[in-house]
Amino acid sequence: MIESYVDDIITVNETQITRAMMLLMERCKVIIEGAGAVALAGLLSKKLPIEKGSKVAVIVSGGNVNMRLLNTVIDLGLINCERSLKLEVTAPDSPINLNELVSIIAEQKAQLYDFQVKKNVGIGMCTIRFSVEVADKNHKQALGDALKAKGYEFVFV
Repeated sequence: MIESYVDDIITVNETQITRAMMLLMERCKVIIEGAGAVALAGLLSKKLPIEKGSKVAVIVSGGNVNMRLLNTVIDLGLINCERSLKLEVTAPDSPINLNELVSIIAEQKAQLYDFQVKKNVGIGMCTIRFSVEVADKNHKQALGDALKAKGYEFVFV
């Protein structure tokens, strides 16, 4: 019986749903729960055969999302699209290095919103973990290139 009403069924994962929710928040200024964004996530997944130029409508419904969950969705969305990242640098334990690293991040116009210094990782060394927001993958690459140019060894974690 369902075959007469439904052409196809697809599934989407949490990452795809999070991306759909982020898209709706950023571009449409709509706050929506995950279940309400599933249809858009399916469309964005490109699993459906849609001809170029076709007119498509997606039903978006449901704003039952608590603020803590919304914060998690935003954080995951930024991480999934590589706009929010953690950068870990091991360097000599010196205020000069911390100052230079922060300056490099600022020069690259990345948004630094947290850092932690872990000492005793080796004699005279420390590990600094930065939480940084960038515009996109190219911006992330430019930040990495700037750090390499100054001789810093780092990993994105």
